[in-house]
Amino acid sequence: MSKKNRLLLAIIVAVGLSYIVSQFYFQMMVVIGDSMHPTFRKYQIVLLDKQSKDYIAGDVIAFRSETLDGVIVKRIVGCPGDKVEIKEGVLLVNDNPSPFYANQVFEYEGLLKTSLKLGEQQFIVIGDNISESKDSRYDEVGIVSLSDILGKVIQFR
Repeated sequence: MSKKNRLLLAIIVAVGLSYIVSQFYFQMMVVIGDSMHPTFRKYQIVLLDKQSKDYIAGDVIAFRSETLDGVIVKRIVGCPGDKVEIKEGVLLVNDNPSPFYANQVFEYEGLLKTSLKLGEQQFIVIGDNISESKDSRYDEVGIVSLSDILGKVIQFR
């Protein structure tokens, strides 16, 4: 095999492996917007872990939103079986203040004004910059289904 053919084969294999890794394991993505500030800044490059499927409160995830026509990045605050609501500006999960927003006051409750009990494979997500975030409080996002979650977002340091 000639040197030119070996180089071409190496390029084809590298592209193929990159595609497989990106489709099934890890994918680089760019955070757009300020809804996750200060955790993530606008145009920050992050890594999406597509293998992790055990999501817990506090995980930052990327998920598909058909109504917002894109991929959204938010923090999970409510997991299957949890009861979530915002009462008097405080985000409550199972009647306890969420540790992720302990020092913040929610001025807008939206869908979380009344208590929501999550079913199997359902999650509530909130952006860290609560005044700038379209999240589960809004009809456009609402409850996020497990089937819409693409993976966990990993921050580069």
